[in-house]
Amino acid sequence: MTQSHKIRKNELKLCMLVLGVQACSYPGTTISGRMSAVKFYYKIGETITFTCDEGLELRGAPMLRCLRNGKWSNAIPTCVNSTSTTVAATTTR
Repeated sequence: MTQSHKIRKNELKLCMLVLGVQACSYPGTTISGRMSAVKFYYKIGETITFTCDEGLELRGAPMLRCLRNGKWSNAIPTCVNSTSTTVAATTTR
């Protein structure tokens, strides 16, 4: 994330606190996988889905929902190979 993205993210967070708007922040993504929508913030009730690259299996919830408390409904899933070795997940909290 570049410095300008960090500043923008902090500005958005401050606006949301001042306005009392609830949302969920970027949850992180799964290495060797994809996320349906990448944004700084997600509206309450918004969902994102995860998929893994070919040859890997998703372990965990394939869909996360932004809850009213500003938290995600589940942890981000991981992608594992056929021998069940976990491929790491990254988060930016």
